[in-house]
Amino acid sequence: MKRLLSIIFIAALLASCTGNLSKRQAEELAQTAYSEGDSLLHQANKSPEGLRRLLEADTYAQQCDNDTLKAQILYSIAGLYYRHHKPGDALRYYGRALENALASANERWIQKCRLGLGVASHGLNQHEEAIETLTPVAGYARAAGDDALLQYALSFIGNSHAHAGRYDEAINTFRTMQREVGLGRIDSCILLYSLAKAHRFDEYLELDRTFTLPADNSQLAFAREAYYEEIGDKDNLYVQSEIVANSIADTFYDSYNDGILNSVEQHFNTEQELKTRQLESQRTLTWVISVASLIIILMIVVGALLYHRYRMRLKDTELQLAVTQLREITQAESLSAQRNRELRSDIGDLFKNQWSTLNVLCNEYFEKGDTPLRKTILVEMEREIKRISEPAGMRHLAEALDRHFDNIITRLREQIPNLSEKDLAFLIFSYAGFSPRAICLFSGYTLKYYYKKRAVMKECLAASGAPDAQLFIDFLG
Repeated sequence: MKRLLSIIFIAALLASCTGNLSKRQAEELAQTAYSEGDSLLHQANKSPEGLRRLLEADTYAQQCDNDTLKAQILYSIAGLYYRHHKPGDALRYYGRALENALASANERWIQKCRLGLGVASHGLNQHEEAIETLTPVAGYARAAGDDALLQYALSFIGNSHAHAGRYDEAINTFRTMQREVGLGRIDSCILLYSLAKAHRFDEYLELDRTFTLPADNSQLAFAREAYYEEIGDKDNLYVQSEIVANSIADTFYDSYNDGILNSVEQHFNTEQELKTRQLESQRTLTWVISVASLIIILMIVVGALLYHRYRMRLKDTELQLAVTQLREITQAESLSAQRNRELRSDIGDLFKNQWSTLNVLCNEYFEKGDTPLRKTILVEMEREIKRISEPAGMRHLAEALDRHFDNIITRLREQIPNLSEKDLAFLIFSYAGFSPRAICLFSGYTLKYYYKKRAVMKECLAASGAPDAQLFIDFLG
């Protein structure tokens, strides 16, 4: 039964563990998938494969407790979508990344995720939301001395102001950025564009003279296009417009990757839903097996308990019966012992009564004077005394005492071996039930000497150290 219970328990335990990863294993798999996916994003035409690996990393990361890793993975996915002109998907993933960053309490990643939200809002033309989100990020970066984060935040704040038509705010932002962290090429072009739109032509011309970019640079052409449009120079406007149009046509744009990203995610989500359903089915089966195993174990345990209870009741019944039988046997033995004692007492009395006639004769002998009757009694007594006093008579008498009084003479000889033959004969006559006068006639004692002898024998028996000394004394009476 113990082996069966062990097998059922182990089976239930293995079934309950099926399909589950430990948190450590999940984190290791998530880290590996994240590293591979992020590496693929930097290879040409590998964006779909990179997205799939990042989505797998996100799935594993949900099973571990590393919130920073979760934020990093989601941040990479969001960045990929933004680079492929999908700001809505980017905003969704940046939002999830921010939730995990907040849970991790990693302040830099919190600000990076907020930066991502602002960038995605800018891509969705939600410029007010972008500025509102990015301004605290810039403040954090400035206080933390994080120039890279500050540059990104100020760049998109300026871009959002420019796209919202607030060209003076855009100019001020880019000027601040120029002083603190420097302007990049694109930021300089947007600043040039904002100066043209704000009709600050002197500043525009001064900045334009500092550019060392090729004349056919699309970003520079876009800013100059705005300037010529504002001053009404149609010829130069047409030239810059041609450059912008040609640049857009020549710009490398992986439209295949852009179109396939959503299908990759959809396909991945479909696979995950299928796996989730399979896992749920497996878990359901696991629970069924576990519950069935527990029910079987419970039934076995209950059956074992009932069987044990039945066995205990049966043993109790047997024990009570045995106790009753033992009590009956004890009572029967007690009655038998009592009857044996009574029988022995009767036999002892009968044994001693056989000398009653002789005892009467001895008493008559001591009471009668010197008469013919006394002589007659003496003749009978001498005949009987001679018969009993002979060795054969003494041996017969000792054997009779042993037979009727539990080997009393044999024990007397064994326990007190230095007892003289006269003392032994005195004890045999006394134990056999002869009267004091009869013993006096057998031994030639006077009554006075008899009683003295008996007292001395009691003292000797008491001092002998024999185990049955008290029994020997009691028999003397």
